[in-house]
Order: sequence, then structure tokens, then C-alpha cells
Amino acid sequence: MSEPLLQLEKVDFGYGQDIVLKNVSLRVNAGEIVCLLGESGSGKTTLFRLIQGEYLPTQGKIHKQGISTAEIAVVSQNYAVFPHLTVLQNIALVLRRRQPFWDRVRSDNRLQQLARDYLQRVNMDEFADYFPHTLSGGQRQRVALAQALAQQTNLILMDEPLGALDFKIREELQSLLLNLQKQYQVSILFITHDLSEALYLGERIYTLGSCICG
Repeated sequence: MSEPLLQLEKVDFGYGQDIVLKNVSLRVNAGEIVCLLGESGSGKTTLFRLIQGEYLPTQGKIHKQGISTAEIAVVSQNYAVFPHLTVLQNIALVLRRRQPFWDRVRSDNRLQQLARDYLQRVNMDEFADYFPHTLSGGQRQRVALAQALAQQTNLILMDEPLGALDFKIREELQSLLLNLQKQYQVSILFITHDLSEALYLGERIYTLGSCICG
């Protein structure tokens, strides 16, 4: 087996005397979806912040194979889009940030077309000129998925991204996520408190500290 893209080995973390995470170990291999299951307040979001480098573990190690913290894409419930930009401009901004300055100046038309391509992948190309506040929650989450793909990363962290959506929209986006993951062969660590969602999406499922399915 090749080295995991992401691996946590016996990670502990706490705020002073308040221990949030204890002896957490997990791995995410290239091209797979791994789900992290736990109730609210169990430390799942704190774990993501450790992976992103916002915090350092009190004990244990976090290994990221050939991927920097800046390259990790994050999708959450909060729809991290700029409200003053259109949907298309939000995606183009992600693409533009990945290019050297002079390439940005020369290739605006190409970036716009590439941004439209990403929107088409998530069935949002007809909303390219809309502003985020005019979209539904499910539509904004599709835009967030397009943003994550536009980062062209090997690893996406997803922090209960579908938790605020109704059942039908959640099912649609779960199916879309699986299709996109297969198409792009990106690795995903997906936080959820919903066991049925974890069973549907995950090739393996972890609770905080132990693998329960796989």
C-alpha cells in the first residue's frame, strides 16, 4: 500500500486543562472518501483546524504527503463566498490566485471559461451571473464544491457541509459529490454526525480515535 495522503498518529489536543481530542489516529489514502463521525462538541472541527495547521497537537503527529496547508480545500456549512462577487467571479478568483501575476493579467478570458467549466460540473453554469445572496442553500453549496475543485488540490476537508439542507437536497448533493470525487480522484475527509450519510459516502468511517467501518 502506498503512503497515505493524510495520516494522524495518536494525536492529542486540549485548551489548557480541557482535553478535546485524545489518541486520535486515522488515515486518508489517495482518491478515497473517509468519513469522520461524531456528535456536536466531540472535537471534529478542532481536528480539522489541526490538519489545516491552525493548531499544533499537544502530542502525536500529523503527516501530509506532498501537500501543503495552503493547498487543502475546505467546504463547510458557512458557504465561504464573497457576497459582492458573482458566482462566476468567485470561481475565477480561486483560479486566479493559483497563477503567477503576469499570467493573471494575460489570461482573464481563459480563466472565465475555466470557471464556467467548473460551474457546469456542479450544474450551476446557468447561475454564473447571480450573486450568492440570491441562491438557495443547496445552490450555494454547489458553488462551494466548484470552488474546492478549482483549487486543484489532492485533499478536500468537508465540515458537515450538507447539515443545514433538507433531505432531498442533501441526497442530490451526496450523489453529486460521489460523482465528482470519482471524476477528479480527489481525497475527501468528510465530517458528519449522520451515520446514514457516513455509510453512503465513506469508504471507511472513523469515530474520534477508531475505525468502525471499512
